[in-house]
Amino acid sequence: MTREEILRKFRNVKRHRRLKDSKRTINKPMLILYAIGRLLSDGTRLIPFSEVDRDLGRLLREYGPNVTKVTTTDPFWRLEKDSVWELRNADEITEDSSGNVTKNQLLELNVSAGFHECIADQFQNDPELTSEVIQISLDCFTPPLHNDILQSVGIELIIQPISIELPLQLIEAENSQPNFRDAVLSAYGYKCAVCSFDLELEDLPVALEACHIKWLRYGGPDEVANGLALCAMHQNLFCRGTFRLSDQYEVLVSEHVSEGTGFQQWLMQFHGEKINP
Repeated sequence: MTREEILRKFRNVKRHRRLKDSKRTINKPMLILYAIGRLLSDGTRLIPFSEVDRDLGRLLREYGPNVTKVTTTDPFWRLEKDSVWELRNADEITEDSSGNVTKNQLLELNVSAGFHECIADQFQNDPELTSEVIQISLDCFTPPLHNDILQSVGIELIIQPISIELPLQLIEAENSQPNFRDAVLSAYGYKCAVCSFDLELEDLPVALEACHIKWLRYGGPDEVANGLALCAMHQNLFCRGTFRLSDQYEVLVSEHVSEGTGFQQWLMQFHGEKINP
């Protein structure tokens, strides 16, 4: 399989849409990143479903949309149909009429899966190819989450030794209009819409960013009305889903956030309060 064929296959990985809001799921891209991290860190190509269920489940809960149930079986089973993934010990698995399988089947038969050997070999020997596939998968997430995701799947620890460059960590990948950031920061008076942080260094705002409320890749408009000026802390908290805005522009802290150091300072003191206009 050539380098170009591999890239084309990963670009064409199918992702189904959630019925509720028609958003494409991030399950397959996250599984791909997780599998690349495992392959490059310890050479593991075929990963038991029990480990994928544990690790991918944690990643989806941490970086995915707020859902009541996280699905690990679908990406693990369906990625094979994209011709980049192979299953082992799966001959006795039976699908239902929709092509779904159960978690119990995968666990009881000790099914494992991973990239095809030819793809895995190229990932281990072609850092540039690996970087491009990582970028393709990261494209499904908002840029502020990229570094955190890479650290969580163990990829960033490997970037320097194998000289992988990931410009998407540093470049706004949503192709936002050049004046979007300035317009949003100006609209909010160059201070965080939540906590009013407004530190400047030589008259320039520090650690203050313009954040899309609805991501561009999911149909959000590149307009000030779809933007928030947030300090680095609240930008990260917002992108991770620890709080959202009500229709009345009130900060609503997620019930899934557990108390800890900074919980009161950075979140709960703003719960129910309106953002700065």
